[in-house]
Amino acid sequence: MHLVNISLLFSTGKSSAIVPRHDNHRLNQLLEQVLRLSPSARPTAEEIAVHPFFTNSAVVELKHNGQLVNTEQKLDVCRTFIRYIRRAPEIRSPKTIRINAH
Repeated sequence: MHLVNISLLFSTGKSSAIVPRHDNHRLNQLLEQVLRLSPSARPTAEEIAVHPFFTNSAVVELKHNGQLVNTEQKLDVCRTFIRYIRRAPEIRSPKTIRINAH
């Protein structure tokens, strides 16, 4: 277990702790809120429980960012590939498949 002196996270004159940056912006936001110096400025347990970091799934996030291809797009690519294969029999031919046995 790695213990950190929490007081080292706070800089003089700052209202929240110095939080190492993470790729997940929702996690960054949550940590900044939870590590506020003033307890009255911190979110309640109920607010933390419904924070988007906990309530939004990774799939929703990836889809929103355009990093997730939906099923219909995948099917369209497969259909296009199958049409291409049907029109180009030489691609299916065993003569065009070469395996190096080294």
